Amino acid sequence: MNPYESPQQIEPSVARSPLVVRVAWILPGAVLGLLLGRAGSWFVWQFIYSIGSRVISDALYSELESTVCLAGTVVGAVSGAAVGLLTGPRSLICIPAQHVAGVVCGMIGSNWGWQPGLLAYFVGQLLGVLAVWGVSATMRPDNRG
Repeated sequence: MNPYESPQQIEPSVARSPLVVRVAWILPGAVLGLLLGRAGSWFVWQFIYSIGSRVISDALYSELESTVCLAGTVVGAVSGAAVGLLTGPRSLICIPAQHVAGVVCGMIGSNWGWQPGLLAYFVGQLLGVLAVWGVSATMRPDNRG
């Protein structure tokens, strides 16, 4: 880099660096993850309740509904921010796929009870982030052989 270059010549190259692009996707990823996390946790919680008294009582369902949805919202926002940082613009595809994986895991786990269902949902979220991290690490230009 020439020390006599003007800031206007340096600025565009910094703005297009992969790290800056990925950091810029943290907030949109968090917002998308927040919305999908809220919807996914609500969906899994409704699925658990629909199974009936074999899995959860009406009183316990009512008592924990807001807590479960809040936890899903927070975990969704954190996982969305992480996926946004890891994948950049591809996060618009990766975040919904990760949440669908969490919902499917939660639905499968809820056959054994409400605790295994919620555990499976949140572990599915974590596994989704780890899968996205693994795939994005192998797709970086410096890792292609």
